[in-house]
Amino acid sequence: MSNTYALITPQGLEFREGSAFSLDKIVDPNYGATSGFSLATPTQQALGLRGMGADVALLMPEEYEPNPHAERIVPALGGQVQRWRGNVALYAVDAEGWPHGLTDAQREMIRALAGAES
Repeated sequence: MSNTYALITPQGLEFREGSAFSLDKIVDPNYGATSGFSLATPTQQALGLRGMGADVALLMPEEYEPNPHAERIVPALGGQVQRWRGNVALYAVDAEGWPHGLTDAQREMIRALAGAES
């Protein structure tokens, strides 16, 4: 399994390779301050899904662009309906909470949700 994560930017969706442990500066290039949130609970048989957003993005709107893509994708995955600004990352987690790369099925689900934006 790869270490692929989804990055939802104000411009759209992209998949990148890398560790969830190094996402802070990617999600928040200004300060590296992030908050994580659960989207799908992992089981012994299947990886769950977590997200990460810039911690201060809503407090400093002049520094973070609105992210309409995250506003549609995150709630469709079970996340909170809210305004999103800046980048949002999505990655898989196992039953113990350790990060993993997204599975093929998770990538396809996220890609389908992004494609439904119109």
